[in-house]
Amino acid sequence: METNFEKRKLRDEEIDVLVEEIKKFPNPITGKKSWKTFEKVYIAKTLQNNLIGVCGTKKLNNWIKIGPFVVFEKYQGKGFGKKILDVLVGDYPQDDLFIGSRSPAVAKIATKLGFEEIVNILSVPNEIRWYLFTYIFENLSLEFFKECMRKKPTSEGPYRYFVRKRENINY
Repeated sequence: METNFEKRKLRDEEIDVLVEEIKKFPNPITGKKSWKTFEKVYIAKTLQNNLIGVCGTKKLNNWIKIGPFVVFEKYQGKGFGKKILDVLVGDYPQDDLFIGSRSPAVAKIATKLGFEEIVNILSVPNEIRWYLFTYIFENLSLEFFKECMRKKPTSEGPYRYFVRKRENINY
């Protein structure tokens, strides 16, 4: 299936569709308010303009945070997730990149794209740790807690961290 890619902020109507799709996922992820904070979102659509998936990016001081990353259920397992991340990673050839996810599919794609898994959260670079800490507090809401209670986010396994560092510095 042919795919169109756009790189921009999401429109309100796209966020509404995305948030409804996310409700099907086993883990609570970014709600409507948070999607508006991403500077650049990679958007994959069919030629008929249907959303296939999206991936947000956020520029930290020295890192690019990749995600949240969502491929709509009916398009999963067909290579669209890899296509989206291929395009995104290709746009940042000289940048240090970071992905965090519970999804085994995202872990598989990240590894294929040359990301290394960081097993111990205390081993991630300080800038990423700080981002994760602030992200939790920025996204705390009654809606998030309701989703946590409804979904019981443990079925996919632990949250995993992946980095692609362009310099030869240990982390």
